[in-house]
Amino acid sequence: MDVNSRYVWHGIVLSQGAVAQPSAWVSAYGLKFSVWSNLVLEDEVNRRQFNEVDVVCGYGLEFGKLSFEPSFALYLYPNQPDAPSTGELALKVSYALGALRVFTNHSSTEIGDGG
Repeated sequence: MDVNSRYVWHGIVLSQGAVAQPSAWVSAYGLKFSVWSNLVLEDEVNRRQFNEVDVVCGYGLEFGKLSFEPSFALYLYPNQPDAPSTGELALKVSYALGALRVFTNHSSTEIGDGG
């Protein structure tokens, strides 16, 4: 579990104060399942409530030095009635170059209808 002074996503501050961000994951046979969440700790509208839960399922395939990692993420926003749930398909492709790995990551997000 991470505890942070603010929830910051890609440089954008999304909370007024401290948050706790518990996560868990399990993987086997190339399949990975994870859950991440954001719990508001400060005196905000949704204090002591989860305002985001991300559920991700992915699979890893390797062919020599080349690897493919398709995944699907479901972003849920409980306790935020105006925030629609969204889903994201992603594909990460990487290639091993000695001690380095070169990769590209592509994704597509679909915004839900809120209902």
